[in-house]
Amino acid sequence: MSLSDEELYTGLTPDQAESYPRQARERWGEERVTEVEDKVRKLSKEQWARIGQQGEDATQAMAALIGRPADDNEVQAAISQHHVWIENFYPAPAEVYRGLGTMYVEHPEFRKFYEDHAEGLAGFMRAAIEVYCERNLS
Repeated sequence: MSLSDEELYTGLTPDQAESYPRQARERWGEERVTEVEDKVRKLSKEQWARIGQQGEDATQAMAALIGRPADDNEVQAAISQHHVWIENFYPAPAEVYRGLGTMYVEHPEFRKFYEDHAEGLAGFMRAAIEVYCERNLS
């Protein structure tokens, strides 16, 4: 049984549930976004919940490490967890993953999401992503 729109966008306001997919299509194209949506819709509710928890765990791990250098081994282990989580949705080679880190800082809603977890988290994640890409994805 595939996920419904309501299950897929749990936690988002109706406006966000409408605008996020539209913005994604404008940025990355219809085909890429449809592939991701199709992939995610095939997940069971339990799988979707596990992936959601995986993302939250990675975010919390990064928030707990703010103040450390981006190249710190624990920071890099935590951002590695984040990269693994992202790849549940789509391949994230260096260029894509760096772009995501930039979007966390530049896109107001993404920035707010991370800043609500911990002040400075969006920029910290971008810096950690940059190091991770240099070390592991280039």
